[in-house]
Amino acid sequence: MKPPFWFIPFVAFGNDRGGILYFEENGFYTNYESPESLDSTGHVDLMDQLSVTSGYNGLNDSDEDDAVLSSLCIEGHSQAGAPRTLNIVEFHGEGYGATLRIALAIWEAAWQGVVDRSRGGSAFMKGPPPGWESFDSWDELLAWADEPPRERAPDGDEPTAPPSDGPSLQDILREAFKPVP
Repeated sequence: MKPPFWFIPFVAFGNDRGGILYFEENGFYTNYESPESLDSTGHVDLMDQLSVTSGYNGLNDSDEDDAVLSSLCIEGHSQAGAPRTLNIVEFHGEGYGATLRIALAIWEAAWQGVVDRSRGGSAFMKGPPPGWESFDSWDELLAWADEPPRERAPDGDEPTAPPSDGPSLQDILREAFKPVP
């Protein structure tokens, strides 16, 4: 396995099992099947859409737990092409932000572009961005988020900031850490 982009020590899968969530460049790994091993649960090549919502994301009809848990929904397909949905639930307590949103922010701001550029190939075309980043504190993470994304200029000269079609990583992270009402 590769070093993780994000790791959560306890999540629930559906509404009947719990375990570890490990997110790295190949996708999401969990110990859903066996407590002794981490197995691929959602490979990036098979993921079409990710979203995070408050509550159980349709696993039950109640909204009474929306303030204390969040769900990551991974919509995709099997290798045979059949539709597939995986729902991962994180318990975070009232007033605390879900860290599943950080996994979503990493996907949207950095890794999804690499995966999309690499589809159909045998390796990830990593070139900048995202490159490798690590942080020793939340302050470092937020400082990095303040920097504009960079990409290599077409002629190989100095990197230039790409045009923005959506929210910045900083905006995504601020939303992720917004207090829960």
